[in-house]
Amino acid sequence: MDLASGLKKLIASRDNFRCRRCGIELKQDAFERNIDHIIPRDLIAISELWNLELLCINCNEQKGSKLSSDFQERCTRALKKSFSLKKEELKNQNYIGLALKAVFVQHHNYYQTELKEHYKDDYINKKKYGSNYRVLIDLVRNLALQQEFKVSNVKKKKKSTEKLSQQLKKEANEAIKSLKNIFRPIEEKKEEKAIKAEQDLLLQYDRKFSQFLLSSAQNKHYSTIMNFMAWSEQLTPRKDNEILSADELLNSYLRMFEYLNNC
Repeated sequence: MDLASGLKKLIASRDNFRCRRCGIELKQDAFERNIDHIIPRDLIAISELWNLELLCINCNEQKGSKLSSDFQERCTRALKKSFSLKKEELKNQNYIGLALKAVFVQHHNYYQTELKEHYKDDYINKKKYGSNYRVLIDLVRNLALQQEFKVSNVKKKKKSTEKLSQQLKKEANEAIKSLKNIFRPIEEKKEEKAIKAEQDLLLQYDRKFSQFLLSSAQNKHYSTIMNFMAWSEQLTPRKDNEILSADELLNSYLRMFEYLNNC
């Protein structure tokens, strides 16, 4: 068994030899097992453990090259499962399994490099996105694993002296807000905070992808940029200040990067 095949078996074991979509048991029949890329290779080739999960043949065919709306949850789960110990390993004192897991975690970069070479990630991404594809992979990884970007600290400006009428208006608005919070259910308040945090994070991703897209377009000819702008307007339309969902955002930006690199 070569290293890539061994790593595929490791991923199947990590997922308890069950399809991550329908739950069918796949331990006995290795031919029914498919190691699926959560973010499809048609979008971008990333053969890292957080982007791989076990599917049966039927679910793999049904999914095809689509990006699931829950891809962030799937990627985050795959990452956690890849580097956490199973309870049964500790209960059964499976020392060999624990030792192998420790070796794997220590050298996971080497093993992931083997997977990337097996799937020809670098070749596919360079052809599709050009020489700066690694920056794009970093952005996609952050988005998939819902990792926050560092935001530079902005120095607070000194408050100017306010007029009495402005101060009274401000205090009145704050009083109204506090009254609304008293009568609002706690669960609703928590849900609103979670939605707001998710929206803020997506806005950061949107800006980062946009900044990198602009920097990639700088060396292009004027006519190329005009053609690109005309083409990009036909992608996922959005209203002013509208925040796209994670899958819509990733789909649209990766398609824009591919078009810009090949036009």
